Amino acid sequence: KDRSIRINTENKINTCSQSVSPLAMSSTGVTLYEYGVANTTLEKITCFVDRAEVTRCVQVAINELEVGTDFKVAVSGFPSAVIKDSVRVRCQGAAIQEVTFAETEAKEDTTQSEKASNELLKEKKDILNEISRLDAHKRRIEERRNLVMTHAEHMVSTRCQGVAPPVNDDVVALTTVLESAAKQAEHADEQMISICQQLDDQKEALAQVEEKIRRLKREGRFAGSSTGQKGTNCMVGIATISLQLEELLDEKLDSNKRVLYLTYLVSRSSWKPSYDVRVDRGDSGSMEVTYYGIVTNATGEDWSEVKLSLSTASPSMGSVPPLPPTLEAKWDSKKPFRTQNRMMIKKESGPPMIQMQSNMVIPAQAMMNVAEEYSDEDSVDMDEPHETVEEEAEEEEKNIPPVSVSTFEIPRLATILSDGKEHKVQVNRFDAVPIFRHFITPHLEQRAYLQARATNTSNYVLLPSDRAAVFADGAFIANTKLKRVAPGDQLDVFLGVDEDVSVEHRCLKNTTKTGRANTGLFGSKEAKTSRLVKEYVTTIHNTKTQNAVSLTLVQLLPRSTDENISVELIQPKSAPESTSLSSAASSTFGIGSTSVGAVRNKFTNNIVISAQLPPKVKKDFHFEYHVTWPFESGHVVVERS
Repeated sequence: KDRSIRINTENKINTCSQSVSPLAMSSTGVTLYEYGVANTTLEKITCFVDRAEVTRCVQVAINELEVGTDFKVAVSGFPSAVIKDSVRVRCQGAAIQEVTFAETEAKEDTTQSEKASNELLKEKKDILNEISRLDAHKRRIEERRNLVMTHAEHMVSTRCQGVAPPVNDDVVALTTVLESAAKQAEHADEQMISICQQLDDQKEALAQVEEKIRRLKREGRFAGSSTGQKGTNCMVGIATISLQLEELLDEKLDSNKRVLYLTYLVSRSSWKPSYDVRVDRGDSGSMEVTYYGIVTNATGEDWSEVKLSLSTASPSMGSVPPLPPTLEAKWDSKKPFRTQNRMMIKKESGPPMIQMQSNMVIPAQAMMNVAEEYSDEDSVDMDEPHETVEEEAEEEEKNIPPVSVSTFEIPRLATILSDGKEHKVQVNRFDAVPIFRHFITPHLEQRAYLQARATNTSNYVLLPSDRAAVFADGAFIANTKLKRVAPGDQLDVFLGVDEDVSVEHRCLKNTTKTGRANTGLFGSKEAKTSRLVKEYVTTIHNTKTQNAVSLTLVQLLPRSTDENISVELIQPKSAPESTSLSSAASSTFGIGSTSVGAVRNKFTNNIVISAQLPPKVKKDFHFEYHVTWPFESGHVVVERS
């Protein structure tokens, strides 16, 4: 029978048995089997986002026990990273009556831990002393070499100045000095090379010792000190399982043994996704995506040659939604500053110029990076409701776990040491056929960025990650971010600037016509209106000899923030409002299409132009808009929001 029970936790027990003898007798007369964690078998590791689940196997020999007999199994030596209320036990052929877990000081290991810690500290001190000695020797050699070379230079300079030794000894003495200086310099160089090599070896040894010390501290087993004081005893966990022997129904199993499976959660472990995206921009084009898991283990126990699973679940997050509060509409205790200010200005004579100028600034939301606006790479889908910055921040603070959880089984046995370092394991690899297009925002950069879009053909969900290494034609491009991509969804990566597509952006017109305040009784409305006119032309040249390019050109159209400010698009003529590029792009991205389509983004107000440019073709894209406002209202500026 399969039975499991949740443990009852205790604060601490008085004694700690590190014995590995399989059989003992408890104080109550019940047979007690004692094991250390090192004597158990590591079955499986499931690593979550912020912790890990460990499953261990204990085989208990019950040759002398009869059915119905009570017995206990104690497993000691669990690291301090174990979460006490997470321990689970299941067994076939025994009824689990009670499971307790407690922490205690490993008193029997204190002397050994202190000895090992002090040995590491002594080794570190010896290495530091050797490094200091080598540094001093290196400085002495450098000083001796500099002294020899200075003396040789002095002899040569005095000979050139005519203040030389006697004529008969002149050449011989100078030659002897130079030869001696060269030999001493060569000998000094050889010594320097040897000392530098010794220094590198000592520094590498020092790094290894420091890593061992850090590891002992993380595991709570560092008990040494340089002053000889005794360190604190490390904490270990003991799991005690009370069972009653039953008949083993499965005839295939050994009736003289009972197998216990202990499952528990440990902190100080995590994992996160990482990717390698390799794109070949040849005639056919190809994309290879390698999915990695970066696992960190600082639990205090090594995971060697074990079945490893990576899960997107986060047990630390709550699964119950927050209780909806009650909102109240009531008078604010503070007077609104803006309203009071306007009332004060209204009493004064003359137009409120300063107030109007501060309220009539047109944000250029479109000046953000095109990759964040129009690519699925780093932006929200245009078909989804737009959220403000405050709403997005509130969503992030909630940290609500996702409804769907993905679990990735690593196909090979993995070894993850408890060293706190990152260990990379491969989750999956798949191939895809990319579609290329170019993104251009000439107001920001006169460059064409190449994007590769492909379908996730694997059965795995690509999780969000800021560690995606992109390679194009074997060359490393950059580390970028990837959003969540479900199987069958589109994966977008940017491959940098394509030098085969040149971009030139010129301003043809930038004029401001200021209206007049006093135009008489019959003055025209146009005479009282100020107007800003801006006209640009963007020239794009496809220098490729064989391949056409698909373009997404983004022009920045200001958005009015006041009803008295009017923004009119002059060129391109037709730019319907749209929340998605798919409808417009479907008719203008087709192979062989040379028409130009333009839509206005509902959220950013920018103009998105889609076009197909054949090989060796140069094309001009004109863009013009007018901004008008009442002269009495003040002055309008166009700037980035």
